[in-house]
Amino acid sequence: MCQTTHWQEAEHCWQEIKHLIGSISDRWKKAEAQINLSTALAQAQHWQEAKRIIGSISIREIKAKAQINLSTALAQAQRWQEAKHLISSISDEKRKVKALVNLSTALAQAQHWQEAEQVIGSISIKEDKAEALVNLSTALAQYNDYHRLVQLVQQEWLRAKSREETFLLFPLAFNLLHHSPDLGIDLTNAFFWVDRFLQG
Repeated sequence: MCQTTHWQEAEHCWQEIKHLIGSISDRWKKAEAQINLSTALAQAQHWQEAKRIIGSISIREIKAKAQINLSTALAQAQRWQEAKHLISSISDEKRKVKALVNLSTALAQAQHWQEAEQVIGSISIKEDKAEALVNLSTALAQYNDYHRLVQLVQQEWLRAKSREETFLLFPLAFNLLHHSPDLGIDLTNAFFWVDRFLQG
């Protein structure tokens, strides 16, 4: 419809698209168009306008999806506080957790280890928390911070309260195998010892 690199023309284009979306009578199609527009605005780093569009989405599931997309874009742009604030407004717990995993991963990739751990600490679903921890362990290994990685593995394995949780956390040690096979073997043996202990 509109392809331009000029700021004023782009603004005019966004307004035109908003007006067209406003004329859509089917609420699902309208919501889908709104999420597409908010995503395009986020990619162009028009954060406030993207938030306004998301605020006007009437279908909860689509609104939450748009909030995840925007919070991910904010995190990738290292606008951490804005991303956290937006995530806190997501009403659907599963979608909020998905956004928190994305945020913690972006923080880890930017080497903001403590902030990533704080975000991970707020994740309420065990499987998603384990995914975020594995993402953190991968980032630690990529940046050769093996001391912190060993601490993370030890800390999280000590926190495990069930056999299921222990299995979810086992992949944390995988990144250590490449760096130090002996340590990896010791951790694997410790893991199986803990598993036998939890079995009673």
